[in-house]
Amino acid sequence: MVTGAEGRQAGRVAIVTGAAGDLGRALARRLEREGASVALSDVDAAGCEATAQLLGDAVLAVPADLSTEAGADALFAEVADRFGRLDVLVNNAALFATVRPTPFQEVAPGELDRVLSTNARLVLLPCQRAVGPMARQGGGRIVNVVSGSILAGAAGLLPYVASKGAVFAMTRVLATECGPLGITVNSVAPGLLATAAALGNTPPAAFEQQRARRPVARDGTPEDVEEAVAFLAAPGSSFVTGQMLVVNGGAQYW
Repeated sequence: MVTGAEGRQAGRVAIVTGAAGDLGRALARRLEREGASVALSDVDAAGCEATAQLLGDAVLAVPADLSTEAGADALFAEVADRFGRLDVLVNNAALFATVRPTPFQEVAPGELDRVLSTNARLVLLPCQRAVGPMARQGGGRIVNVVSGSILAGAAGLLPYVASKGAVFAMTRVLATECGPLGITVNSVAPGLLATAAALGNTPPAAFEQQRARRPVARDGTPEDVEEAVAFLAAPGSSFVTGQMLVVNGGAQYW
C-alpha cells in the first residue's frame, strides 16, 4: 500500500525505461498509483506490452532500443504527441541478464565495450531528450538506477560494475548542468534483488551471502526500491540532487 503519497504525481507524466523487467514494472506501477501518466519503454517489446496490460488506461507502451538515437527519438516523440509534457524520467534500462560472470583476466575488450557503452548510452540519450521539455515547463526529475555492486566490487562482473559506476558519475555531471533548469538528477543503487533477471544470472550462494551480510537479513525486492525512486521523482524532492540513495538492507553503508 502506498501511504501518504496518493496523488502527488497527479497531472504529471513519467517515463520508465527497462519496463519489461520486475523492477521497471514495480517502478511504473508505483508512479501510476501516485497519479502519473506513465510511458513505458523496453527493447523487449512483448515484456513492455505485458507491463502495460497490468497498469491502467493512462499508460503508453513504446518498445524501443534506447541505446540508439532512433529509438530514443521515437520514445520522446510519442510521449510528446500523447501527453504534451514530461515531468519524470526513470532510467532503469540496462544490460544485465546477458552479462555472464567472468574473471577480469578473461574479459574480452569487446565485451567491456558492449556493456559499458550500452549502459551509458541508455542513460545519456534519454537524458539529452528529456531536458528540453522539462526545462520548458520549469523543471523535472531524473532518477538513474545504478547498482549496489559499485560499492561491493562484485567479483566477476567487471563490465557491468564499470558501466554502473559510469552512470553514477554521469549523474553528478547531469545534476550540475541541469540544476539551473530546475531539473534534479539523482541515482538509486539497489542491492542484489530477488528479480527474475538476478535469479537467472546469480548463484544461490550469492543471495545467501548477501542475507548474511545485511543487518536487514532478507532478500531485497523491487518494492523496496520503488519507495526510494518515488521520493526522488516527487515534486517535494526539489532540493535533493546529485545524490545516490543506496537500498541494500545495510550490506554496505554509503
